[in-house]
Amino acid sequence: MEGSLLALLGQYISYNLEVRRILREQESSIKEEKVSQLVFGSVNEGIIVTDLQGTIVSVNAVLSEITGYTAQELIGNNPRMLQSGIHDKDFYSDMWKKIKRYGFWRGEIWNKRKNGEIYPEILNISAIKVGAEQKLSGYVATLSDISEQKKMESQLHQLAFYDHLTGLPNRVLFKESLKSSLLTAKRSQQIVAVLFVDLDHFKNVNDTMGHAAGDILLNEVAIRIKSSLRESDLLTRLGGDEFAIILQNIKSIGDPEMIAAKIIQQLSEKIDIFDREIYVTASIGISIYPENGDTYDELLMNADNAMYRAKERGKNRYQIYDPAMSHHLTRQFELETDLRSAIKRNQLVLYYQPQLDMRSGEFVSAEVLLRWQHPTHGLLVPDQFIPIAEQTGLIIPIGEWVLREACATIAHWQKEASFPIKRLAVNVSAAQFNNNDLVRQVESVLAETQCNPEFLEIEITESCLLPIKTNEFNFHEIDLKNKSQNHVYTTLNRLKAVGIRISVDDFGTGYSNLSFLKEFSLDCLKIDKSFIENVFLRKNDEAIIKTIIAMGRNLDMELVAEGVEDVQQLQFLIQNQVDFAQGYYLSRPMPKEQIEEFIKHSTWNKQKLVQIKQDVENSDNRVP
Repeated sequence: MEGSLLALLGQYISYNLEVRRILREQESSIKEEKVSQLVFGSVNEGIIVTDLQGTIVSVNAVLSEITGYTAQELIGNNPRMLQSGIHDKDFYSDMWKKIKRYGFWRGEIWNKRKNGEIYPEILNISAIKVGAEQKLSGYVATLSDISEQKKMESQLHQLAFYDHLTGLPNRVLFKESLKSSLLTAKRSQQIVAVLFVDLDHFKNVNDTMGHAAGDILLNEVAIRIKSSLRESDLLTRLGGDEFAIILQNIKSIGDPEMIAAKIIQQLSEKIDIFDREIYVTASIGISIYPENGDTYDELLMNADNAMYRAKERGKNRYQIYDPAMSHHLTRQFELETDLRSAIKRNQLVLYYQPQLDMRSGEFVSAEVLLRWQHPTHGLLVPDQFIPIAEQTGLIIPIGEWVLREACATIAHWQKEASFPIKRLAVNVSAAQFNNNDLVRQVESVLAETQCNPEFLEIEITESCLLPIKTNEFNFHEIDLKNKSQNHVYTTLNRLKAVGIRISVDDFGTGYSNLSFLKEFSLDCLKIDKSFIENVFLRKNDEAIIKTIIAMGRNLDMELVAEGVEDVQQLQFLIQNQVDFAQGYYLSRPMPKEQIEEFIKHSTWNKQKLVQIKQDVENSDNRVP
C-alpha cells in the first residue's frame, strides 16, 4: 500500500513538473511573440516578410505609410508590384545572386508608391533561416524612405555648385569641370578654350537703376550667352558680372574667336528693363590649351589677363591671350603695390602748366598736373598710374593730397603781390566728385592752408555731369531730377557757394550738349587737345571747336584751349576769340620752383601777343 502511494506520488510530481515545463515554454513563446509583435509594429522602417516563393506574408504599418498600400493589398502579392521601372533586369539579377551567396543585400533603390510617385529608399533584404540546420524559410526586407534626404542633398548640391541668381554652374563646378576637360583633352590630344566674359560698365546699371535691374540684366545676359554656345560647352557665373566658358572638342583655334564674336553680337541687341532700353557690352578674354597653359589656374588667369587687355583696348571686343600681357599685368601689379606707399614716401609731385590770357598776353592761371617720381621707373605721367589709382580706390587719398598741395601753393603765391598767377585749376576725378565728403574735404583744406577759394578752380569731366552715358545704356531720356543728378546739383551748388570756380575738362570728348550744360552753373569749358592738334587736318574738328565756342558764349562761360603746339593753332584760337590757351608752344608743365622762375623771366608779353594778332588781321590768307 505504502509502495503504491509512493509510486503514485512520484507520478504526480513528474506530471506536475511536466505541466510546469509546458506552461513555462508556452509563456516564453507567448512573450517572444508579444515582443516580436511589439518590435514589428514600433520600428520606423517598413518591413516586408515573404515566403520562399517571394509571396508577401506580412507587412508592418510603416510600410503601408511609405507605399500607400494597405496590408490587405500587399499580402499575397509579390514585392515586384512596388518596382519603379527605373532599374533593369540585370540590377535585380545581381541583387538576388548576392542574397543567395551571402544571405543579405543592402543598397539604394527607387520604388513606386500606389499613387504612381517614384521615390528613393534604402533597402535591406535578409534570408530567414530556422532551426539547428539553418533551413531557409523565407525573406525579410526592411526599407527607409530617403526622399527628404535626397531633396536636402539636392538643395545642398545646388547651393554648392550652382549660382543662386542665374542657375548657372558656379566657380566650384567650373573648376572641377575644367580639370576634367583637361584630363580628357590630354588623353585624346584635343583643344580646350576658356573664355572670360566681363560686362562693361555694369556698375552703372546698379547705381542708376538699382540692384533689381542689375539682376534682371545678369539673367538676360546669361540667356544670350548660352544661346551662342554649343551643347558641349559649359557656361558658368563666377560672381558679380563675370562669366566663364569652357569650350571642348574644338576643331581649330579660330573656333573660340567665332564664338566670342557671336556672344558680342548677341549682347549688342537692346534689353528692356523697367520700360527702358539698355544696351550692354562685354569684354572677352580667351586662353587656349595647351598653348596658353595646361592647368586650371593658368588658363583662367590668362583668360582674365586677356579680358583686361580687351578692356584697355576700348571694351566691347575679345582678345586672345599673349604672353606679353602677363609682363604688362605684373608691372601693373607692382605699380599698384608701390602706389599705396607713394604718398608716405613723398614720391608724388605737382607740376604746373601756365595758361595764357589771350586778352592781356599774361600768364594769370595754371593747371595742376600730377607726377610720380618712381624710384625704379623714373618720372611717371598720370596715364601710367591714375587708372590704377581709380581701380583700387587710391584716387581718393591721392586726390586729397593734390588738393592740399595745390591750395598751399595758391596761398603762397597770394602772399606775393607781384606774382601774376593767382588761380590754379585742380582736376577732380569722378570717384572724388561722387564722394559725399568732397565739399567738406575742400572746405577743410581751404581753412587749413588759408587759401582764398576764389583762386581755386576745380576741373571735372563730363562723366561727372552725366553719370548715364548714352552710348553705354542708351536710355531714351535722362531724368535730371533723379538721385544721381541731384547729387551733381547739390555738390556743384555747394562748391559754388564756397566761392570756387568750376570748369569742364576735355570738353567735346564726352556726351554733353547745350541743353544739358545749361542745367548746371559752370564757369569754364576746356576744349580738348585732340581737336586742337587736328584743327587743320580735319574739317570736322574745326567745326567741333567752333560749336564748343558758340556753346560757351551762349552760356557766358570762359573758354580754354588745351594742347596748343604751334603758332598757327594759336592764331586760329585768336581769330575765334578763345579766352585762354595752354600747351607746349607756350610752356611745358614744370615743378613749382621752375614755374616761378619761368613766370618771372617769361619771354611772353603783351607785345608778342599783339604782334601775333596783327599778323592774323593783316594776313591775306586768313587762318581757316
